[in-house]
Amino acid sequence: GLELLEQLRGKRFRGRVIVISGYLTLELEVKYRALGVERIIGKPFDLDELRQAVEDSRPLMVSNPMG
Repeated sequence: GLELLEQLRGKRFRGRVIVISGYLTLELEVKYRALGVERIIGKPFDLDELRQAVEDSRPLMVSNPMG
């Protein structure tokens, strides 16, 4: 996940990102945040938490669909 996100950002992808991870350390969280991750959700996750994260990002995506 982190490597993919680094590659995407290297190609100037500016889209919003929600990470779902079963292995999350403080070090990884700092790296994800530095790459502009909108929300980090740990596994196991509650479906309502994921829905809320997507809903929270939607107004931003609608107003700026290209990132």
